[in-house]
Formats: sequence, structure tokens, C-alpha cells
Amino acid sequence: MKTHVHTRPVGQLPFIELEPTDHPLAVEQRHGITLDRVRDIEAAVLHPAGDGA
Repeated sequence: MKTHVHTRPVGQLPFIELEPTDHPLAVEQRHGITLDRVRDIEAAVLHPAGDGA
């Protein structure tokens, strides 16, 4: 995905802006993300399917 990186003063993280497309990540960056979606991502990261745990 194409991005624009906006630098900030020393000590601050850069702001990364995704190209405005229909990709779900770009849409969520533009329009926000629901708490349910955050929970889905958390579950996928912490408990990936097929990890044997």
C-alpha cells in the first residue's frame, strides 16, 4: 500500500497516512474503527488460529 510519512519533532513518532483506497485498513484509518473490530484484531493477534495453544 502506498503511504505518506509525515515527520514530527524529535521525540514524537511520525504520522503514517495510507493512500485513500478501498482497502479495509485505509478505510478504518479514514473513518475510525469500532471497539468490536479492535477486539477481533486483538483476538487474532493474541490467539491465532492453528497455533496449537
